[in-house]
Amino acid sequence: MIRFIAHWQFLKSEMIPFMNLDPGASTATDRPLAQTALRLSRLNAHVAYSLGIPAGDHWYRLSASRCERQVEAWYREAKARCGDSRRAAVILGQLLATSVVHLWLVPVLAENRLPLADFEASAFHVHDDGWIDAVAVDTARMAVLPHDPATGEPGVTVIETRDDLLSLAVEQLLAIERSFECIRSVCRIGRPFLWGSLLDTIGAQALAIARMTGSDRWRAWREAEDIMERVRVACPGLNARPRPFAVSWIRGEELFLVRGTCCLHYRTVQGAEPNGHGYCNGCPLRTDESRASNFIAYLERTNGD
Repeated sequence: MIRFIAHWQFLKSEMIPFMNLDPGASTATDRPLAQTALRLSRLNAHVAYSLGIPAGDHWYRLSASRCERQVEAWYREAKARCGDSRRAAVILGQLLATSVVHLWLVPVLAENRLPLADFEASAFHVHDDGWIDAVAVDTARMAVLPHDPATGEPGVTVIETRDDLLSLAVEQLLAIERSFECIRSVCRIGRPFLWGSLLDTIGAQALAIARMTGSDRWRAWREAEDIMERVRVACPGLNARPRPFAVSWIRGEELFLVRGTCCLHYRTVQGAEPNGHGYCNGCPLRTDESRASNFIAYLERTNGD
């Protein structure tokens, strides 16, 4: 698995006291959502999931992203660290997109379970090195399919089909609009950059789950395309989307993602070259020839793990 690490170290240096992040009452380990959180944490060693928002520094409720004063602080520090205003704005969008996808979509893709937590009941944690290493919800409410063993448990809502469950997950993802607009009120950035980062994250996480579980990559991608299309329908004018990129190596075929929206990281790298230093392997500005050799080298170096 390729770990996506964004430059989010800025979040740790300037935090406006926004609210207390209390652990919450729904933390019993025998609750169905707690069991899902444990399995998701074991599945992905880089992003832990928990029921109950832990006490401690560097936890942020998602609702803070709707506070202009907080977003201004994040943006100011991001710009100071990366030295580029446009890149700083994209970082904020990536931060929020990664959070909501891990909180709400990943549990559906992995276990057909959707935490029914709003922005106030959801939070993310920033690692010392600047990447999101944990997400949490402080409610045990969730939606499941009819065959789920959690049906009948308190706080569990049954949804008839996976298609309906995905629709509900997309509805929760779309609530990020208020946060994106808050970012736009603070800095100059177009909606396509922000919503494009959400589409890229959806595609990336769908493929990541397929790799971690050993399931069919193309099937995962087709479902990701369906989810992205639902987002696009709700957001007119959103044209760019990520695309799959297959490479062949000694153990067969592996599927990677080419982003539909550039993260602008190259703007912060001195001497960046479009097909080399300073450009991500999945950057839409790279040539496919240059990215193919890098992806194959990565697979050989990690043995595909």
